[in-house]
Amino acid sequence: MKLLLLLILSFFSAQSYASSCPDGSEPVRSVSADGTYFVFNCGGQASSSSILETQNSEQICEKVNLPKDISSGTKYGVCLADKTAFKEYGLQVVDKKDGHPVRAGNKSMRFELRDGDCNDPPPPAWNDCKTDRERFELSGHDMYSGEEWWYAWSIFVPKDFINIYPAILDLGQFHLEPTPEGDPCCNLMFKNGEGGYNLENPIKNFELHQLLTHSEMAGRWNDILINFKLSNKNNGFIKLWLNNKLVYEYTGPTMTKNTEFVYYKFGIYRGGLSRYLNHKNFSPEVEACFKNNGASKELINTTKKGGFSQVLGLGANSSSFKIYNQCKHLYKIKLPTQVVYYDELGEGETCKNLNLENLKYNCKDLKSQTLTGNVASSSKKTKTANKASTNNSKILEGSVESSDINFPGNFYTKEIESCSAMSGTPSFNSSRSFNRVKGLIGYDWHADWEANSNSISPIHKDITEPIKVLMSATHNAIGNDNKANIKTAKNFLIDLAKADTLYDSIGYIEVKKKPGCYAGGDVNSPCWFHEYEFARGVFSNYMITALWLRDELNEQEFKIVDQYIKKMYKKFLQPIESLENEQGFYQMANGGTSVLVYASWTNNKKLAAKEINFRFKAMDRLFYEDGYINNNSFRGARSRWYHSYGLDIALGYVYIADLWGAEVPEKLQKKLVKASQVTNLAITDWDQFTSRKYSGTQQNKISSKDSTRMHTHHMAFALDTLMKVITGVELEHDAVYLQKRKYHAKDGIDDLIGFNPNCTPEGALELAKNPEVTVEKAKLEQAERISDDKEIHIVDGVQYQIEGQILSVYTGDSKMKLLNRHMGGLMMKCGPGLITGKKKDWLSFVRSDSNDIKKVRNQNCHYKYFKESNDKETLELFKDVLNGTDSLLDYLQNNVSR
Repeated sequence: MKLLLLLILSFFSAQSYASSCPDGSEPVRSVSADGTYFVFNCGGQASSSSILETQNSEQICEKVNLPKDISSGTKYGVCLADKTAFKEYGLQVVDKKDGHPVRAGNKSMRFELRDGDCNDPPPPAWNDCKTDRERFELSGHDMYSGEEWWYAWSIFVPKDFINIYPAILDLGQFHLEPTPEGDPCCNLMFKNGEGGYNLENPIKNFELHQLLTHSEMAGRWNDILINFKLSNKNNGFIKLWLNNKLVYEYTGPTMTKNTEFVYYKFGIYRGGLSRYLNHKNFSPEVEACFKNNGASKELINTTKKGGFSQVLGLGANSSSFKIYNQCKHLYKIKLPTQVVYYDELGEGETCKNLNLENLKYNCKDLKSQTLTGNVASSSKKTKTANKASTNNSKILEGSVESSDINFPGNFYTKEIESCSAMSGTPSFNSSRSFNRVKGLIGYDWHADWEANSNSISPIHKDITEPIKVLMSATHNAIGNDNKANIKTAKNFLIDLAKADTLYDSIGYIEVKKKPGCYAGGDVNSPCWFHEYEFARGVFSNYMITALWLRDELNEQEFKIVDQYIKKMYKKFLQPIESLENEQGFYQMANGGTSVLVYASWTNNKKLAAKEINFRFKAMDRLFYEDGYINNNSFRGARSRWYHSYGLDIALGYVYIADLWGAEVPEKLQKKLVKASQVTNLAITDWDQFTSRKYSGTQQNKISSKDSTRMHTHHMAFALDTLMKVITGVELEHDAVYLQKRKYHAKDGIDDLIGFNPNCTPEGALELAKNPEVTVEKAKLEQAERISDDKEIHIVDGVQYQIEGQILSVYTGDSKMKLLNRHMGGLMMKCGPGLITGKKKDWLSFVRSDSNDIKKVRNQNCHYKYFKESNDKETLELFKDVLNGTDSLLDYLQNNVSR
């Protein structure tokens, strides 16, 4: 697979700087003494100079010599193919005596980007104007595998710099250029979505490491120093110092096998500009324009809120840019001018080459620094264990603040997408699924529990199964953008609320007045807590479903659902806020996950932070240093069952807390790793596992052999994924568990935690490592699209090529022109895997029974692209060809000589 890796400095602040001179005046231009560049006069003195016009203006990528006051050791190239894109104000060397900020010495570099400063050359050159981008950047020299380099720069962003989120702003990058046969993949970024300065590492499952807050970034200089070794093996590394302090360290591959070379670029780059412009200009008139031009409800809602969603897209064929071009005649607000200063640029093969003395830094002192507990590594790809942070006390104490919290909108994800792990799970297309959910409306759970359940055997399927069906069917409807099924889901949500479903079940205050479970040691005694616990769990999953459907509700519908949620919360959850459980870790993190869902529904960041802080401390108390869990791990014949049950719930909670912005305490992280290892011990050595003595009182210990559960808890059907993502520990082989979990995997949602871990980005990556599972899931996903009852009637007049299970269609033919206009967009979204030809004008289609998982996934990406393209005519053509691929291959292979 061809990969593209960029180390990008991305920054989104909150203000603007529009003028060319510090006092607000425009500079006066003159020509330098040797005639090779322009000089700009601020305040009457010609001390600022443009280095834009180079000695050979005919060359596109002319090298620029930067003054020694600013840079040491290298030349940088100006690389814009359109000469009209070179603006005089775009890049200047400025002087501190004119009021410009300077890090050291007398001069610095000033980049400026204004509305419309895009690169617009004639075809076939790359065109920023037509791909929703603007930039002015300088490029360094090429670096190759095996080389070690040091880079340094200082960066200054004015206090009045305007934020352009949800557009993208990048302030530098280490660009990994792929070989001619290579595929782009991902970017390693320094970014700030809405404030601050963060490192996002895609190699580490897109971990986000905050380096600076917004207040630490704006209006002051910050010094960056990076030392790295380029390698596609585990001997690569990256170290990053911020203001003379080591803040990030990574060991592992720093380039891919298909990387040809690496080079440094810096300046100002911004993309997805239509996202910002659409939001800032949004009005009832613009909304009407969106609707008249076929914009989806999701695109409208995301634009109105000014948030980010995959539906916006990026580039020429993105939904955001297309609708912008349809409605921009209504817009009055333009992109803000942005100014960024750079100084003290250095590069070298050693630290000493960087002239850090100017900053009063010492290489020996820098290299002697260590980063305890925050070292990233490719050999242990966990989600939370290795986050770098400048606030170590916060990591150790687990003190989460409301300002740290960022609700993703859909509980476990920003955007619900079609998920291969959900293949074969409930859908509202099934009458059985429809009737199962319908039966939950107004269901008398109290009567059911009283008649059928006891302490050891709570029979809860008539409320827990319907809610899982509702969740899975809703998830599938949204992921597949099935409008009819989304409407069905919304109607169920409202009907359940109108019927006050489960409200008559026993509440927590009432439970405390009842005898406990296993009263008198009798396993057949009633357990009132179970009635409450399962009602609480079902309600919690109802709230998650409501989060998913929130944007589909009108004002009156929202009021109905909101009133029901608040009424239920008051009875079932409010009494347990910050309530310590004496024993064990059970469903929905002892109610903690439920409180988080409510916090997200009500947008209460203070409640979310309070709950996470409390739950982390509770988990630290209930999870022991050796990995055993209070109560769960000591339940006799079911110890293994309940230990894995508690671990699954804990890891699910930690995933959500981490996603929302909380730092997991280092001490707790170590306990979770140990608990995962104990799960494996229970599988491999039962006697050793149960030999651990328990000093507490264990009223719910199960001794009866008839009640034995000698396997990992089957409802935790993605425990292996959570363990690998959160702790890096792989689950040992448990044959009984693997067999039994298949039935619960078909539910689609793990209702103990409220989501399917295999539908997370990290979970999908882990799932992809199992070839058998991956092929099966991908085939199912493709099978959902391909029907046998449709023949294709476009054989005549179209050029085809066949190779094994692949059918290639020439999009230059008249009947395929609709596809041809999307080839660039397909390349950007999905890569060139199924696009061939010298002019990239042959589009390939994969046979439905193909075992080539890479091509099948690429095919799925193409299908998703066309579904989101707002081009129904082309989508239908693509589906026609896709549906007919098998029959066309059979026909061509049997009837046409090659």
